[in-house]
Parts: sequence; C-alpha cells; structure tokens
Amino acid sequence: MNRRVMAVTAAAVMSMSGFAVPAMADEEEAVSIQISAPITSMDPLIGGDSTNVAVISNTMEGLFVVDADGQIQNGLCDSYEVSDDQKTYTFHIRDNAKWSDGTPVTAQDFEYAWKRNATAQGDYSTFTYQIEMAAIKNYEAVTSGEADAAELGVTAVDDNTLQVELEYPVPFFLNLLTFSPWAPVKESKLTEEGDQFGVDKDSVLYCGAYTLDQWDVGGNTIVLKKNPDYWDAENVDVDEIDLVVISDTQQAVMAYQNGDVDNVTLTGDMVGMYQDDPEFSNVLGAFNYYLMVNTSKDGYDNKDLRQAIAYAIDRESLCTNVLNDGSTPAYNMVMKGLVSNADGEDFADASGQYFQYDTEKAKELWLRHRKKQT
Repeated sequence: MNRRVMAVTAAAVMSMSGFAVPAMADEEEAVSIQISAPITSMDPLIGGDSTNVAVISNTMEGLFVVDADGQIQNGLCDSYEVSDDQKTYTFHIRDNAKWSDGTPVTAQDFEYAWKRNATAQGDYSTFTYQIEMAAIKNYEAVTSGEADAAELGVTAVDDNTLQVELEYPVPFFLNLLTFSPWAPVKESKLTEEGDQFGVDKDSVLYCGAYTLDQWDVGGNTIVLKKNPDYWDAENVDVDEIDLVVISDTQQAVMAYQNGDVDNVTLTGDMVGMYQDDPEFSNVLGAFNYYLMVNTSKDGYDNKDLRQAIAYAIDRESLCTNVLNDGSTPAYNMVMKGLVSNADGEDFADASGQYFQYDTEKAKELWLRHRKKQT
C-alpha cells in the first residue's frame, strides 16, 4: 500500500481547495505548499480548521487513516474485532507504534485522549460532539458532567488492547476514528506541559508519518520532517513538507510562478484567470460551510423560520456568483467525496438532498411562522 501521506504533488500544481492534489511522484525530498493561515495549536482538541487537522493527523496518527483514494486504512491499529451486535469493538495497537520520545504508543494513550475529549470544557470542547456521534457507552451522562469519565465505554484492557462499547451500532464509527480528535495523547506529557501543551513543536509528542521540525506561533513557515520511527516510514514518499503562510492570493500566485512554492490555493477572481491553465487542479475538500442559528433567541427557536431561511438560500448562485472558488452546493451535512456506500455511491448523494432553493416553500413557512407570532 502506497500511503502517499498528505497526497501532495511533486509537480507544481495550482489548486482550489487546500494542499491535497490528485497526483504525486513516487519519491520527493521536499514539497512546499502555500496555506492561507498558520496553525494555532497542536492540541488535537483545539486545532479545528483544515490546516490544523491536516498537520495533527500527519504527526499524531490515530487508529485509522484515510488514504489518497479516500479509503479507510489501518493506522496505529494492527487489527480489530467487532461483536455480533456491532456494539463492541476490540482494537489491537501495533507493537512498533512509537512516540517521538521512543516510548510505545499504548491503549492507555487512546483511552486517556478520548475520555479527555468527553469531559472537555471551554475552548477544549470543540470536538466533544464526536463522542456523541460515536455513541460511546454512557456518552450522554459523561459529556453532560453527570457521570465521571471512568464510566465512558472505553477501556485499555492491556497495553496493546483497547475495547470500546457503543450504545447502539454506528456504521460510520471507523470513519470517525480517522479524524484528528481521536488521536492518542500521552498523559504524562500533557501533565508535564500543563497549559503549554500544544503551543509549540516541543510541547507535544508525535506518532505519525511526520514530526514538526519548525513551528512558531505566528510564524510564516511550518516544516514537517519524515518520522524515521514511524511504523510505515518506508511508504512515506516525501521527506519534508514546508507549509508557507501567504494570505494574499495574488502574492501566493507570484510565489508559485517564481518557484518558491509548489502548490497554491486559488480563490475568487483568480480561479477564473487560471482555470484553463494545464497546471490548474480542482480538488474538493472534506468539509462543509453552513449557517448556524441561535435557537435561544426569541423567534429563532421556531422551526418554520429556520426552515424558511434554509429554503431561501440559493446555494448554486452563492457558489457560482459570489464565492466563485470551485465550491459546490451543499444540501446536507455530508461532505461530497468524504465516503462512499457499499454500492460505491457517494454518501452525500445517497443520503438525499434537503432544503433546495424554493422561494414558494420559504414564503409558506415564513407566513406560518408569522401567524404563530401573532
């Protein structure tokens, strides 16, 4: 299996959605990629934007990973079993999985990380909803604070065996485990660093294909170096990845044309200027943007009003005439290209389309809402 970590390209490519592009040579010493904003934290519970997630995922590997073709592959999980009722998973950690300090990655590191997420507060609670999505046993009581973290259905049976109990079967459970907040965390390292955990390259430990060689908060260059102790190091194609922060798209294109970076992300008018260029590539990112409504505010707690707003949004026009960056309309919360069902159909299509642009439906719901208000 050729892992092709980060799926970057050895040839210069102008891309529309981040630094994942479709082709790559077998081996390359270094690749330089433009990003629009720096990473903010290496704590898996804080870094939530696409760049943070990509860097964390490639330096702190979880039980599973997604390959260049979008398929789930074993990461630090060597093998696993599932009970007949699909509610109990038993994962076996690889014997050669190591932290960057030379110590083994253990099942306890996963148990600690997941229970930490389940009980997180404030800025650290960004991904607590993942525990609920996974339906881990007793998730509701633990995440609400009604029960101790020890009650969560995650148990390190021994150093290499992690058992997870679910409230009910979750068909996409393994898909969830490829996401960065499910990465392991070594408790002793976090305790040692305290509130400085994740603030610089030396305040965390690495167990992924890369380690951070250079990163300063606010700095313009992030350097990832191939991790020689990574369990699958022989299949990591690129020795070094340099992420260069260039927020202005025109400056990014100039850097690309000067050979200073190998990949840039185009937005707005720049897309139209270069979309016919043979080096241009359109790549969907595995994320959605969506409007959130404050349901605690008077009026907005009414479902008719919220649905009226949803039907009133012309997503096609927004993508084509406003964003003009290669975005595609999203009609549900499933990202296009994220995963396919057993028949090979994109799950975003298979799951149906909701709230398409319909002004008559929007008006009907709006009037119903107004009638309830009077």
